[in-house]
Amino acid sequence: MKSKAPVLVYSITDLDYPILLMQEGQDSFGVVYGGQSKSLLSYSQAKEEFADCLFHALALAGKLDNQ
Repeated sequence: MKSKAPVLVYSITDLDYPILLMQEGQDSFGVVYGGQSKSLLSYSQAKEEFADCLFHALALAGKLDNQ
């Protein structure tokens, strides 16, 4: 079975490190954040990973008061 190339679904590029959400197949996703790349994630895993990366990026940018 031939695998498809990941498709960029959404990106956030206005923070210090870009966050990319990729669709890798049916119910298969990847999240790229800075030098970190996670693939073959389920929908549930991808939404948690994407949210974690977003919150981390916002904290680094000083946009969250998480003291």
